[in-house]
Parts: sequence; C-alpha cells; structure tokens
Amino acid sequence: MIHTRFTRVRGSGDVIRGDVRLAEGPPPRSAVLVVHGFKGFKDWGFFPHACARIAADGHAVVSFNLSHNGIGPDLETFSELELFAQNTLSLELDEVLWMLDQLLDEDLVPRPLERVGVLGHSRGGGQAILAAGEDSRVDALVTWAAVADFDRWTEDAKARWRPTGAPGSSTAAPASRCPSTSGCWTTSRRTATGSTSARRPPGSGVPG
Repeated sequence: MIHTRFTRVRGSGDVIRGDVRLAEGPPPRSAVLVVHGFKGFKDWGFFPHACARIAADGHAVVSFNLSHNGIGPDLETFSELELFAQNTLSLELDEVLWMLDQLLDEDLVPRPLERVGVLGHSRGGGQAILAAGEDSRVDALVTWAAVADFDRWTEDAKARWRPTGAPGSSTAAPASRCPSTSGCWTTSRRTATGSTSARRPPGSGVPG
C-alpha cells in the first residue's frame, strides 16, 4: 500500500490536510473522495481502515480534513476551535467541490482517471450528495448514515445558541463543547433548502 499525506492551501488561506492511498502496481483509473462528518476527521474511527480497504480494491482514495473541522496540524486534537466556530455548510460544500477539482485537474493522484466517486459519512454524506448534484464529473455516490436535512435544530435550540455561540452542555466532553456560531444553519447559499433530498442527483439512488 502506498500512503502519502498532503497539505494544500486554498486561495482563501484555508488549509486542507489529507491522505492519498494507492495499491501497489499500475496507477488506478478510478478514485474515491472520502468526506467526514460533523466533529469527524479523516483519522477518526473506521476511516483509515475503510480507505485502505477501498484502495486495496484498486481505487485511488483521497480522504481529507475540512479546514474548519477543528482538528489541528497534529491530526488528532481539536485544537482549532476558533475555526470550528466559524464553520458553515457552504464552506464545507465549497471545499468538497474544490477537492474534486484537485482530484481531477491537479496532481493529487495519478491521471488520467476514468471514474470518480464520492463517499460521505453523516453530515459529510449530505455534502457528498450536494457535491454529486453540482459536479457532473462525479460518477458514483455512496453515503453512510447521511443526514436527510441540514437544519436539524429546533427554534428553541437556535434561540439559546445565538447569544452563547455554544449549544449543548458545558459539562460535556471537550470535543462536544466545540463552539459553533449560528452560521451553521444560516450561511449557506447552496444548501438553503436545508434538504439533501431536494438536491439529489438523477439516478443516484438516494431516497427522498
């Protein structure tokens, strides 16, 4: 298994850190972009194992940390809570689409690629659906426990969230206390419907 890490900086200055996994042998002709969910990151839980297994099946696999997911350069610790607080759904979608550009147009993996898929988990599954609906170059879509709706908070919860910037209990575990602004539900130009099913690509098999 060939496993390399990369760091790329967007025009905005936001930093994307990720991994590329390839099986030994001829360059693969297909690739899978893996998108983590809320409070997730590329090295969490099953992601490294799943990525290695998919790569062993002959695909190039790219997993990455969204720039505002809170995980810092050590790739393990929620050390960038200020960025986490500034995260928005639109930013996440922009970064998934940007990573598709890196995958297809840049030197992130061997080219040419014949097919590209997106795999997303939880909120990342919702973003994967939206990205597949926007970028016609996506040939395959897989979601694991994807959200069906991005607006998952009650009006009462939003009212409590706005003045404090941190929903949830102050006695929760550190990762659960990651601060968030109301931008999580209000600043999203393409996810304004709040529904992943409203944007599902034709033939994707994603239930409405």
